[in-house]
Amino acid sequence: MDREAFLEALERRRRDLVEVEVPSLQGTVHVRRLRVADLDGLGLLEGERPSVEALVSLVALSLADAEGRPLLQPEEAGRLMDVDIETFLRLFAAAAEVNGLGSGEELMAGFGGARREASSIG
Repeated sequence: MDREAFLEALERRRRDLVEVEVPSLQGTVHVRRLRVADLDGLGLLEGERPSVEALVSLVALSLADAEGRPLLQPEEAGRLMDVDIETFLRLFAAAAEVNGLGSGEELMAGFGGARREASSIG
């Protein structure tokens, strides 16, 4: 694979969306792959237990419309703190799996250990 083909393949993969059924919402959502910089900015590559806010931000950044545009604006991420746990865990598991952070089962098993930090999410 030459440089041009490599860069094109990376861009094509970044644009790929995964459609996820969310029974509690009686519909589907699209989940997009985030950039390494996005995951690093959330502190999800540090190997420590993530904060609840980082997990919520992961979900918010990963949700997309059918064209791949972010579904939520950054200031709307905090609205995910008000969803029921079944819906959040389904969205979280999908976002984590699509972004290569582990299987939903593994991540949900450790979910109870997420630490809570002062929130900057509005």
